[in-house]
Amino acid sequence: MEQGAQLYGLPAALDLVLFNGMPETRQMVLETVDGMLAHRKQEANGRFVTRTEINFKTDEDLPGGDSTPDFMFWAAYRWTGDKKYTLPFMDAGPASLANISSNGLDLLGVRDTWGKQVVAAAGPPAASGVTATAAQSASGSAETFAWEASGDTSYLTRLYSAQLEAESNREWINTEGSLWIDRVTDSAGPMFVNTELQRARFGGIALVRNHIYPGNSVSWRFVAPAKATSLGILIPEATPDHLKIVVYNWTQCR
Repeated sequence: MEQGAQLYGLPAALDLVLFNGMPETRQMVLETVDGMLAHRKQEANGRFVTRTEINFKTDEDLPGGDSTPDFMFWAAYRWTGDKKYTLPFMDAGPASLANISSNGLDLLGVRDTWGKQVVAAAGPPAASGVTATAAQSASGSAETFAWEASGDTSYLTRLYSAQLEAESNREWINTEGSLWIDRVTDSAGPMFVNTELQRARFGGIALVRNHIYPGNSVSWRFVAPAKATSLGILIPEATPDHLKIVVYNWTQCR
């Protein structure tokens, strides 16, 4: 199985199952995911990696792994509840949270373990320039997960400040000088990054390139004269059975 275009032909299949059931399509997707999971192997360093470059006719694969099919493993887990589909995420550790469209800290039950690690990785909340580069701070997920785990919104202040600076610097290339003709946003530069805004405001990612399976817990509709900027919204916890929503009204709208 080649990565790229072939895998990106699957969003329609996932949507068919998500919205219409479609048992035949569901079975096809699960069989594909099971085929990839069968190629989960232990590397020389002792870590397990799920192989994703596979010739299913010969059962041959190439060493290493790739995050491209993670949305398929996550869809399979959400459909079945079978924890075998979370093994690729557990193998990768806290870094895999960035490849999960939902609130992985809670749905994987790792808030008390990985949560401490992501807070440590993000550094002191009030510090600036803690992350390796400005680009990582602008597009990465470290601050979002640190906020989710700690409740400290200073992490989001740092993240959004870095994003505003980055997008100001990229204004020309994101408008008149655009590098792309097929999109105006991307999961990571140079386009405008809204991945982490969706995590904070929707409780998960509704739709961003490379996050094919929707993970948002809510959507918002604003009745005029209210609009999206009328409310400050944060959702630090989101699971199928509970939500924690923090809302601040910036206007007199009700």
